Amino acid sequence: MAAELVGADGAAAKEAHGPGWIATQLIDLARRKLPGAVPGEFSSDPNAMPVRIRVIQYDADTLEEVEIRKATDVSEFAARSSITWVNVDGLRDTEVIKQVGEIFGIHRLAVEDIVNPHQRAKVESYDDQLFIVARMPEIVGGFDTEQIGIVVCGHAVITFQERSGDCLEPVRNRIRNKHGRIRERGHDYLVYAILDAVIDAYFPVLAKISERLDAVEQQLSREPSVDSVAVLQRLRTILFMIQGVVTPHQEVISILMRDTTQMTEGTHVYLRDCSDHVSQVLHATDTTRELAADLRDYCFADISFNQNETMKLLTVMASVFIPLSFIAGVYGMNFDPGVSAMNMPETKWKYGYVFAICLMAAVAGMTLSGLWLMKRLNQKARRKRLRKTQRILEDT
Repeated sequence: MAAELVGADGAAAKEAHGPGWIATQLIDLARRKLPGAVPGEFSSDPNAMPVRIRVIQYDADTLEEVEIRKATDVSEFAARSSITWVNVDGLRDTEVIKQVGEIFGIHRLAVEDIVNPHQRAKVESYDDQLFIVARMPEIVGGFDTEQIGIVVCGHAVITFQERSGDCLEPVRNRIRNKHGRIRERGHDYLVYAILDAVIDAYFPVLAKISERLDAVEQQLSREPSVDSVAVLQRLRTILFMIQGVVTPHQEVISILMRDTTQMTEGTHVYLRDCSDHVSQVLHATDTTRELAADLRDYCFADISFNQNETMKLLTVMASVFIPLSFIAGVYGMNFDPGVSAMNMPETKWKYGYVFAICLMAAVAGMTLSGLWLMKRLNQKARRKRLRKTQRILEDT
């Protein structure tokens, strides 16, 4: 799940999506339709999943759930007065999608947006129909989203998804088991239930990311590394993507709350709850991003601190051995004392070697004492500044 989005060494992130993954996605989407193309025209994507149609038709007392082999068989359910949920998985066969669109009178611009699944969350009104686009989270090696197009027309709700497998199974189970009010409410309540399930699907993703951040935090407390920075940066990128994807859903729900043609007053109350869930997702996303940024800054600070400690040790060693090297260099000069009495007469002294060693030890001791004294004076000055600052704060 989301914990596998980024491994401890960041390898999973690189395998899932490279650094330029977002830009690549945008370029690929741009290729789907050329600038200036005729509105409402589209072409099939050979990489899309094959079409699968499932129908759930129900009212307070009856329920029928079938899988349709031919798109024309959907018309039989469309003619009935019960609430009809037609779910289309896969977008490869555009002819099948066209047939479903013709049966329910879906506008060609809506069909175009369905076949080109790169839309942001939005709501479009076409005569007596509503076309809603939402984005479901999915995790397959890395975080991604899947478009779900929702068409609301009369008593029917038609959903179009890029592939099989979604977060809507709890909604289907509520219909099958007659759990809650969904069987007693209208098609607008079904639309709310679908949107609510899509928004709630982001909470487990954020929970997994939070767990991954906790693991990174524990790792940083033991041994900070550059690999941890890569992991944190990848998680921040995912959180940024979630924020960008979820934010337009606020506008979607706001428009639905003002709609009176397809959404009843009783469902507006539930849509307000769905809007609250969107706000919670955005707040959790923003908080988690800040936590990831703080952990990244902490990692940089800890690495810098360790480097400073190493440099401090090297500086102390250099401060001690530079004067010793000077003394050793002086007495290493080969001047013959037999030529002149001034040419290092101590080299012939009985205690010359012992004197040089003692001189080096004295110089080293004086250097270390000086460094220790400077440290003590700095600590004393720091404590004095802290006491002064504390007094100022107490006075204010």
